[in-house]
Amino acid sequence: MKSLKSSGGLLQAAVVGIALTVAGCGSEYEVVPVTGRVTLDGQPLDGAAVTFQPTGGGNPGPGSYGRTDADGRFSLKMVTDDSPGALPGKHMVTISTSGDSTETDDSGRLLSERVPSPYNDLGVETNVPEGGTDAANFDLQTAGS
Repeated sequence: MKSLKSSGGLLQAAVVGIALTVAGCGSEYEVVPVTGRVTLDGQPLDGAAVTFQPTGGGNPGPGSYGRTDADGRFSLKMVTDDSPGALPGKHMVTISTSGDSTETDDSGRLLSERVPSPYNDLGVETNVPEGGTDAANFDLQTAGS
């Protein structure tokens, strides 16, 4: 009976180890600092959620997120542990002001959403350099601007 308990403990440890690896936790990823600014029609965009998701085959690693301040500036944090930065390489970036709103117009667009497509839905590809960047800037334009 004692050996069953021991093997159960080993099984639990193995499952936790695999889960942490799959989730992208641990020190296997190099994280670099990423900051930037978001403007909409030339004006700082306050309160926007900015997400960076690595692209690539297999498991490219965990994403990063940030929120813009009154000047439109943001700093990214890892989704896994809130440590500052992002993984270097190609990312799909989305920017949204919708928050928790579920109210939509006739076309299905969230009413509180001020960010134009493709930034708020499909995203746009950008590259995070190996040394990080303080210039991850996005100058968004609404239709007719």
